Amino acid sequence: ALPISQCKGCQQTGRGCPSDGALPAPPGTSSAPAAQPPPGAGCEAQCRHAGETHKCRDRVQWAAFHRYVREETPCKAAVALIHQQCPVCSACTFEHARCAPWDCNPHAGNMMKAWTGPHRAYCCK
Repeated sequence: ALPISQCKGCQQTGRGCPSDGALPAPPGTSSAPAAQPPPGAGCEAQCRHAGETHKCRDRVQWAAFHRYVREETPCKAAVALIHQQCPVCSACTFEHARCAPWDCNPHAGNMMKAWTGPHRAYCCK
């Protein structure tokens, strides 16, 4: 919207300009704020990194399991990494990533005795 001082004819005629000093938006435009995506929608964005494309949420989960599994907070570390690697994922927050920090299935490659303290506490609650 334009201020009254820029409204042609308003100052001369005193008509056609609203009392708050602004003009309505031109036809075909909207003065309404842009609709915000629903919470977590940023985690569904497609990230292309190192020649592969995956959802931001999936990249966070992979990094938590494979790169940060021995960290105290693997999901938070994974979210920070993905934000650096893929700016489109910046709207994918820790809260919305729905990251499970550790695999809790006690199979041969994931023996319970090898779990770290935080891993054990998470899986055995």
